[in-house]
Amino acid sequence: MQPGLKLSQKVFFLVAVPLCVQLTFVSMLGKLLDETEREREKEVRAREIIHHVNQIHRLIIGYIAGVTAEGLIGTGRKMEATYSLREGFEREVPPLERLLKDNPQEMNHLRELQRKAGCSAEKLKQVKRMFKQGGDLALASELPALKLILRDLITELEAILSVEREIEKTSPQTQSELREKTKMLLYSLVGVTIVVSFLLVVNFNKEVTSRLAILMDNSVRLGRGQPLNPPLSGNDELSHLDRVFKEMANALNAAARKERAFVENAADVIFSLDRDGNFTKLSPAAKPMFGFEPAELVGKNCLEIVLKSDAEATVNALKDIREGNKSSEFESRITRADGSDINILWSVQWSDPDDSFFCVAHDITERKAAEQVIKEAETRLRQILESLPVGLMMVDLDGKVVLSNRTFEEVFGYKLADIEGKTIDSILTDSRARKVNLAYITENALGRAHECLAERPDGTEVPVEISFREIETLDGKRLIGLILDITDRHEIELMKAQFVQMVSHDLRTPLTSVQSYLDLLGRGVYGQLSDAGTQKLGLLNKSVDRLVNMIRDLLDIDRWEAGHLKIAVGDTSLNAIVEPSLEAVNSHREVKKVTINAPKEDLQIRGDSERLVQVVINLLHNAIKFSPEKGTIDLTAKKENGFVEIDIKDEGPGIPADLQKTIFERFKQVSDTDATVKKGTGLGLAISKAIVEAHGGTIGVNSEDGKGSTFWFKLPADS
Repeated sequence: MQPGLKLSQKVFFLVAVPLCVQLTFVSMLGKLLDETEREREKEVRAREIIHHVNQIHRLIIGYIAGVTAEGLIGTGRKMEATYSLREGFEREVPPLERLLKDNPQEMNHLRELQRKAGCSAEKLKQVKRMFKQGGDLALASELPALKLILRDLITELEAILSVEREIEKTSPQTQSELREKTKMLLYSLVGVTIVVSFLLVVNFNKEVTSRLAILMDNSVRLGRGQPLNPPLSGNDELSHLDRVFKEMANALNAAARKERAFVENAADVIFSLDRDGNFTKLSPAAKPMFGFEPAELVGKNCLEIVLKSDAEATVNALKDIREGNKSSEFESRITRADGSDINILWSVQWSDPDDSFFCVAHDITERKAAEQVIKEAETRLRQILESLPVGLMMVDLDGKVVLSNRTFEEVFGYKLADIEGKTIDSILTDSRARKVNLAYITENALGRAHECLAERPDGTEVPVEISFREIETLDGKRLIGLILDITDRHEIELMKAQFVQMVSHDLRTPLTSVQSYLDLLGRGVYGQLSDAGTQKLGLLNKSVDRLVNMIRDLLDIDRWEAGHLKIAVGDTSLNAIVEPSLEAVNSHREVKKVTINAPKEDLQIRGDSERLVQVVINLLHNAIKFSPEKGTIDLTAKKENGFVEIDIKDEGPGIPADLQKTIFERFKQVSDTDATVKKGTGLGLAISKAIVEAHGGTIGVNSEDGKGSTFWFKLPADS
């Protein structure tokens, strides 16, 4: 077979060749059988022809004999009637015609016989009449003619019979020869088929078996680590399998090299133990980690280097792994060759087929030391947390308490054992009886301070300030929060509020009276004042105005905190707010000779114009107060995204970044001198913020230290 054929093609060839040989012989056998059948049919046909020709021969002889007998003795009529020439020919000739239709020569003899028979019939009728008229003498004269007729007819019959008798004679021998040929052909078919099949099978087995033997030998060589046989030639499945096998072998060798490189270069010791715990093989890392050469430990029991105090635990661990037929990890201490001890993490896998432990030893001495340091640090941290003057609580991401310090337990009356595992909303609520759960903390107290209430075990509520931050722990993300009891702060704020309310109401009435008296005095109702008196009166009016404004601010702050700051929202315009504001600060502006650039475009605003004028006045007062003499203040406005933004930019000293968020709180100022030198109360920006937020707007400042400030606020535009 061709070496380039595939295995499936070779199998097909193995089946197809014998089949083709058999088909060829079967075709030849069919032809011989057809010839035999035709020869048999020829023999049968020849016999039938001979039978019919003999019948015609008897018919002719009988008819002539009848005619002659009637002429001689007068008794031939009955014989003549028996051998009627016409009827006999009508009976015998059609079968002969059917049998001789494929033989033109014999068919011609039959036609000639029919013609002569017809002529002879007429002649015989004449002879018959002559017999009747002339008697024996007539018969004697006509006998030569009758002989001639009989001879002509017999000649035609013999022409047909000679051919058919030859066929009848030779056909059995021909059939016998054909049967012998058929028999020999059958024997040849069997013999050739056996020989061809045997040769093909031998050739196929030789190719396939030898190639399979090479593949089997390659598998044995691969297992022994020996070089593989040369590649198989050809392009069949076995050669493809050989190539795939060699690719697999190369991949396995590469993997084995990588594995050896990994084992030889691994920092961990990779080793195996037999059932009794004896070392059977170790990686080179045994030297740096254990201090022993691998060859020194092979054959020794692992317990020889395990600390005696850990020996029993090591034996039990190995036994559990072997009986459980699973992998597991455990720790023990090893004594190195130099006598020092190290901590080892064992990763062990038991293998039943190998009856061995496969182990990896990882040095965790540094980790153990780090864990000890962490434990000590945790102890110190716990001591610090316990000594904090504020309560501390840690919750998980389900809102469950996992840690609290001593201050929390002392202030709020809880023990960690009582609240551990409980959700934080069982302890904290807000002023509106809402539960302080994890979502509440994330929204209000994550990264910033927030006030709420803490419920003690006896049911009493304590105002607290909470602040939480998210931290990462070994157990995952946690929230740690500081909880401060602000009961004292609330009491102080209450006292301050009462004081402010008392001062505001008790001073407002007499100051109004003083303002009225000073107004009358300035008008000259009580007589004309000297220039010095007029100057002093002006200073007095400013002081009284400052006190009145401060009292008004205190009242506004009080109303805002109480939620009673009233805002009469309506449609107004920018000019309706800016113009009164400029008039109100005009005298203050003239003192410092400051220029204020007002916006030229009028915009529609939705808000309380009187309150907004108060905001602009507060911001302009601040801008004038901190601007240098002859400075410039830019008051601008713009409309975007449905809001009107009003900006007041000054050329003052600016505001440090760390104070920009706190200056809008009550009594907060940039520096301590602002209250004395700049004459500020620290309430103007807080009130402005309250008014703007009551309108649904926002207020803020953009500033750099030493480069001036821009105070801005945004309000909804007119609908």
